[in-house]
Amino acid sequence: MSTADWLTIWRDRADDAMNGEPATSGFAAAINLEDETRILVYER
Repeated sequence: MSTADWLTIWRDRADDAMNGEPATSGFAAAINLEDETRILVYER
């Protein structure tokens, strides 16, 4: 699975959290600029 594919799937999860989990105040994903196989996911 490519990083882009993973982010597409993760976006669906983020949208679900935004719409269905009012206690989730923040969420993001970031790709490491030096190694795109490393992804930071933040969900609060």
